[in-house]
Amino acid sequence: MDKSVFACVDVEGSGMSPPELVQVGVVLLNQKFECVHEATWDIRPNNRITYWASRVHGLTREKLQNAPSLDNIGDEIVDLVSGKDVVAHHASGDVKLLKRSLPGLEITKVHDTLKLARDLFPDLASYSLDALCAELLGSDLPEANSFHNALDDARNCAALFRFLQKNISAPRQGELF
Repeated sequence: MDKSVFACVDVEGSGMSPPELVQVGVVLLNQKFECVHEATWDIRPNNRITYWASRVHGLTREKLQNAPSLDNIGDEIVDLVSGKDVVAHHASGDVKLLKRSLPGLEITKVHDTLKLARDLFPDLASYSLDALCAELLGSDLPEANSFHNALDDARNCAALFRFLQKNISAPRQGELF
């Protein structure tokens, strides 16, 4: 029986308009926010990957030439993520791309770590995923850490989500009981 409740996801796109998925990372968490499964897919796009997108995530059409197409692995992603709450950093872009690329995907609810971090910590200098992880997680950052790698970003998002969830009910500095 599947004990996961949350699917922390990150996607990397081709940079085209509309973008194609070129990499997906998923970290499944149970209701105690413990990791129960991880998965990642490199995806061969049908069209080119822009220079600027490649500069961000390091993926090129040549690097992905032997990767499966979305037609070959899309059902795996749908099966893993559907029916779960999706957690993502700046979730609107990732969720929009996932839903457009995977029409059978059913998302229960979306949790945006960017919005949650802004609500809980309104005075931080930056709310990028890497800045929040450095500021809030410090040494609790997951071991493998390559920003703009979908699985590493999904791991970082999961760690940030876990931290933020623990701080939702905790009193924050300056608050009165």
